[in-house]
Amino acid sequence: MKKIITLTAIPFIFASSLVSAGEYLNLKERQALLCNKPTHGVHMKSGWEWEQKSNSTCDRIAGKYIKGKKEGSEFDRRITGYPNGEVCVHLENGKEPCNKAKDMGDGTVHLFATNGKFKGQHIVTVTIK
Repeated sequence: MKKIITLTAIPFIFASSLVSAGEYLNLKERQALLCNKPTHGVHMKSGWEWEQKSNSTCDRIAGKYIKGKKEGSEFDRRITGYPNGEVCVHLENGKEPCNKAKDMGDGTVHLFATNGKFKGQHIVTVTIK
Protein backbone atom coordinates (compact mmCIF):
# COMPACT_ATOMS: atom_id res chain seq x y z
CA MET A 1 0.00 0.00 0.00
CA LYS A 2 2.86 2.40 0.77
CA LYS A 3 4.26 1.93 -2.75
CA ILE A 4 0.93 2.85 -4.35
CA ILE A 5 0.59 6.06 -2.32
CA THR A 6 4.19 7.06 -3.06
CA LEU A 7 3.86 6.40 -6.79
CA THR A 8 0.61 8.31 -7.08
CA ALA A 9 2.00 11.27 -5.12
CA ILE A 10 5.03 11.77 -7.37
CA PRO A 11 3.10 13.07 -10.41
CA PHE A 12 1.23 15.56 -8.21
CA ILE A 13 4.44 16.91 -6.69
CA PHE A 14 6.03 17.18 -10.15
CA ALA A 15 2.95 18.84 -11.64
CA SER A 16 2.69 21.35 -8.81
CA SER A 17 6.32 22.42 -9.34
CA LEU A 18 5.59 22.99 -13.05
CA VAL A 19 2.55 25.10 -12.25
CA SER A 20 4.47 27.37 -9.88
CA ALA A 21 7.17 27.89 -12.52
CA GLY A 22 4.57 29.15 -14.99
CA GLU A 23 2.43 31.41 -12.84
CA TYR A 24 0.97 34.60 -14.23
CA LEU A 25 2.90 37.75 -13.35
CA ASN A 26 1.30 40.20 -10.94
CA LEU A 27 1.22 43.87 -11.96
CA LYS A 28 4.48 44.86 -10.24
CA GLU A 29 6.36 41.93 -11.79
CA ARG A 30 4.90 42.69 -15.21
CA GLN A 31 5.77 46.37 -15.00
CA ALA A 32 9.34 45.61 -13.88
CA LEU A 33 9.75 43.30 -16.86
CA LEU A 34 8.07 45.36 -19.61
CA CYS A 35 7.66 49.04 -18.69
CA ASN A 36 9.67 51.59 -20.65
CA LYS A 37 11.39 48.86 -22.69
CA PRO A 38 11.17 48.27 -26.43
CA THR A 39 9.42 45.03 -27.36
CA HIS A 40 8.48 43.06 -30.45
CA GLY A 41 5.02 41.48 -30.51
CA VAL A 42 3.59 38.65 -32.61
CA HIS A 43 -0.15 37.91 -32.62
CA MET A 44 -0.38 34.12 -32.59
CA LYS A 45 -3.67 33.95 -34.51
CA SER A 46 -3.28 36.61 -37.22
CA GLY A 47 0.51 36.67 -37.62
CA TRP A 48 0.56 40.46 -37.20
CA GLU A 49 3.82 41.84 -35.83
CA TRP A 50 4.64 45.17 -34.24
CA GLU A 51 7.35 47.05 -32.38
CA GLN A 52 6.24 48.98 -29.31
CA LYS A 53 7.36 50.64 -26.11
CA SER A 54 5.31 51.57 -23.07
CA ASN A 55 5.91 54.80 -21.22
CA SER A 56 7.65 54.85 -17.83
CA THR A 57 4.33 54.69 -15.91
CA CYS A 58 3.13 51.82 -18.08
CA ASP A 59 -0.24 53.40 -18.87
CA ARG A 60 0.36 53.99 -22.60
CA ILE A 61 1.93 52.00 -25.41
CA ALA A 62 3.08 53.41 -28.72
CA GLY A 63 4.46 51.60 -31.71
CA LYS A 64 4.25 50.60 -35.33
CA TYR A 65 2.91 47.54 -37.15
CA ILE A 66 5.66 45.85 -39.15
CA LYS A 67 3.68 42.92 -40.60
CA GLY A 68 0.00 42.36 -41.38
CA LYS A 69 -2.81 44.37 -42.94
CA LYS A 70 -1.95 47.47 -40.85
CA GLU A 71 1.76 47.28 -41.77
CA GLY A 72 3.42 50.68 -41.57
CA SER A 73 0.69 52.29 -39.46
CA GLU A 74 1.47 53.65 -36.02
CA PHE A 75 -0.53 53.40 -32.81
CA ASP A 76 -0.64 55.08 -29.41
CA ARG A 77 -3.01 53.46 -26.92
CA ARG A 78 -4.00 53.80 -23.30
CA ILE A 79 -3.59 50.66 -21.19
CA THR A 80 -4.94 49.82 -17.75
CA GLY A 81 -3.19 47.43 -15.38
CA TYR A 82 -4.75 45.67 -12.40
CA PRO A 83 -3.03 44.31 -9.25
CA ASN A 84 -3.59 40.68 -10.36
CA GLY A 85 -1.44 41.39 -13.44
CA GLU A 86 -4.27 41.66 -15.95
CA VAL A 87 -3.77 44.46 -18.49
CA CYS A 88 -6.42 45.85 -20.83
CA VAL A 89 -5.67 47.77 -24.03
CA HIS A 90 -8.12 50.50 -25.01
CA LEU A 91 -8.58 50.25 -28.80
CA GLU A 92 -9.90 52.91 -31.15
CA ASN A 93 -13.00 50.81 -31.94
CA GLY A 94 -14.05 50.76 -28.27
CA LYS A 95 -12.97 47.19 -27.63
CA GLU A 96 -10.76 46.42 -24.64
CA PRO A 97 -8.90 43.14 -25.04
CA CYS A 98 -7.32 42.06 -21.76
CA ASN A 99 -4.55 39.59 -20.99
CA LYS A 100 -2.33 38.11 -18.32
CA ALA A 101 1.38 37.45 -18.81
CA LYS A 102 3.79 34.60 -18.17
CA ASP A 103 7.56 35.19 -18.24
CA MET A 104 9.04 32.30 -20.21
CA GLY A 105 12.54 32.96 -18.83
CA ASP A 106 14.13 33.25 -22.26
CA GLY A 107 13.48 36.92 -23.04
CA THR A 108 9.91 36.27 -24.16
CA VAL A 109 6.60 36.82 -22.43
CA HIS A 110 3.42 34.95 -23.42
CA LEU A 111 0.16 36.87 -23.14
CA PHE A 112 -3.05 34.92 -22.52
CA ALA A 113 -6.41 36.50 -23.37
CA THR A 114 -8.73 36.95 -20.38
CA ASN A 115 -11.77 38.05 -22.39
CA GLY A 116 -13.19 37.90 -25.90
CA LYS A 117 -13.20 35.05 -28.40
CA PHE A 118 -9.64 33.97 -27.56
CA LYS A 119 -10.20 33.84 -23.78
CA GLY A 120 -7.73 31.47 -22.11
CA GLN A 121 -5.54 31.15 -25.21
CA HIS A 122 -1.92 32.18 -25.75
CA ILE A 123 -2.62 35.12 -28.00
CA VAL A 124 0.63 37.16 -28.19
CA THR A 125 4.33 36.47 -27.80
CA VAL A 126 6.35 39.50 -26.73
CA THR A 127 10.12 39.58 -27.09
CA ILE A 128 11.99 42.05 -24.92
CA LYS A 129 14.64 43.82 -27.00
